[in-house]
Amino acid sequence: MCATRTPTPHELRAALWVARMLPDTGIARANARASYALAPSGGVYRHEDFAAAELRLAGCGLIALSNGRLSPSAELAEVSHLPETEAIEILLVAISERDPPIWLSTAADAESLAPEAIPDGDWKTFETVIADPERREALLLSLSRKVDAIRTASIGAQGEDCVVEACRLRLAELGRPDLVAAVRRVSLISDQLGYDVVSPTTAGPSWRLEIKTTQIVGFLICIHLTRHEARIGLGDPGWALVVCWRRSDETVEIVGWCDASTLAPLLPQDSCPQGAWTSASLILLRDELNDGLPDLEMGWAA
Repeated sequence: MCATRTPTPHELRAALWVARMLPDTGIARANARASYALAPSGGVYRHEDFAAAELRLAGCGLIALSNGRLSPSAELAEVSHLPETEAIEILLVAISERDPPIWLSTAADAESLAPEAIPDGDWKTFETVIADPERREALLLSLSRKVDAIRTASIGAQGEDCVVEACRLRLAELGRPDLVAAVRRVSLISDQLGYDVVSPTTAGPSWRLEIKTTQIVGFLICIHLTRHEARIGLGDPGWALVVCWRRSDETVEIVGWCDASTLAPLLPQDSCPQGAWTSASLILLRDELNDGLPDLEMGWAA
């Protein structure tokens, strides 16, 4: 989810008031709403300001609502005890991280910040809350990297779930519903295995599938492969790469697959022992991929 805009400094301070009015143990929402009207803000904040701040905090997971009861997250409870200057800055970052503004990915990349891509009101908030230019830029770049990593992980998880479902469906079609439960997304256990999904076959050895999900599919397909994944794939005949495509409507489909021998010529070479590569962007031709899934009937030894 992307927010339409960043909260203003006034809205952030209202959110801090709400955080400080909520007991760590939680409170009935009706009682919280009643307390907003009695808050001694000297007329700076209206009841509606606090109600809107509560909704914003709940929308990004910093407040939980269950059975009519509001409970602050552990992070929000910590923030509520900080001095206002630090608390406002941390709230701004926490909200932006959980509900990122739509401009974040275009205004900040790995190396530089483009303030002109940030709406004036949003930029004014960051400028006001984080006055030091260097620290503000460093924070926005770090925030962009973290949000991108979270988004990439979410897209990757969609691809892995798609492959798990497709493997289970194929095994059922082959008359082996007893094998369906053995298809597992092992990346949930560890991301250090060098593959994401394990699928049995009806008559041969199991496949170990590394899933890559891209948002752009054409004649050329770009994937990112780590050195560890490549090493595992090159040493394991049961390893295969499955490429998925995440469409603009957020649905996912399987594009095709290949074994590690297809990738081997594309891997970078170490220039020296001190300059070993750790990850690489590889360009695959669409025609280099086999359609659909690897053979789930005879397995890789067929």
